[in-house]
Amino acid sequence: MTFFPVFVSLKKGVRVQQRYVSKALTPGLEEAWKTNDGTLDQKDLRKITHYYGMGVPAIVGEFIGTLRGYPMSETERRCSTYQGAITGLFDDFFDKTHLSGAQIRSMLNDPFHRTPQTSLEKVFLAFLQQIHRSTGNRELFMRQTQKVFHAQEQSKKQRLGSIDLKALKDISINKGGHSLLFYRSAFNHDWIGAEEKTLFEMGGVMQLGNDIFDVYEDSREGNRTIATAPKDIARTRALYYTQLARTLEHIDMLSIPRKRRRALRHKFLLAISRCEVCLDQLETLQKNNSNIFDPLSFSREALICDMQKTKNILGYIRYYLSGPSVSFQKRQPSP
Repeated sequence: MTFFPVFVSLKKGVRVQQRYVSKALTPGLEEAWKTNDGTLDQKDLRKITHYYGMGVPAIVGEFIGTLRGYPMSETERRCSTYQGAITGLFDDFFDKTHLSGAQIRSMLNDPFHRTPQTSLEKVFLAFLQQIHRSTGNRELFMRQTQKVFHAQEQSKKQRLGSIDLKALKDISINKGGHSLLFYRSAFNHDWIGAEEKTLFEMGGVMQLGNDIFDVYEDSREGNRTIATAPKDIARTRALYYTQLARTLEHIDMLSIPRKRRRALRHKFLLAISRCEVCLDQLETLQKNNSNIFDPLSFSREALICDMQKTKNILGYIRYYLSGPSVSFQKRQPSP
């Protein structure tokens, strides 16, 4: 009774955003590609048009609209779209072009007077300028931008071999939480009760989910996460469940009408239930490897969880329909 209305609502949001991306982002990206110096690549374009630029307004925007009781405005959609569009480019400054913290802060603090040195910077600054023009709360946006920058700086510790699993979890939750609050700065309503804390926890779950799906790339790049560090994927599952349970408790305590709380809970669970399918896949790999999870010993095909496959789609729906209580009753080793 809940699956189809929730699914249709999210699917509709994706279709609307697809049209908006084609109108707002694609023309500028095509123009930028003509003078590309090599710092932009196809992966960047896909992140902008199919992942962050799509998912931030369509999924996060849907969460926030449900929480407050009305959908995003045209101005909020524009700001949210450009926030999503800069997300992958921002990561590139740390992972690909390796800019200094001072160089990145210079762009963040004053995008209108910074001269871009690369095609990547040029697109990033153009999108960031659009955010500054459309945000209804520049102070909140700037504050959350700095917190995301600091969280990204802290994530450099993931390359340290000595960092423990709890610290890795905290880094991911902090990064995801502040990222979701960064996206919240595109929306102009006042804070609703414990909304800030709830969104932070939701962002934490979503980042842990990213860690689970990104196990192949992170393991090859030397990034330690909750999915690459343990030799037992059950520990990853336990960490994920703990944060999910904590988040659902925060959603249930929001000071909004019960109907909106339930709707937010269902939309959130539908969006993140795919993580359980990926965890199952990784767990199977471990069982077939003398019960040791070592991502470096598995191929890309084995580690990548393709959510376009029919069996994975069905598994994803099954996990959503069964509800989180069933998942929490699985093996629960200590995180």
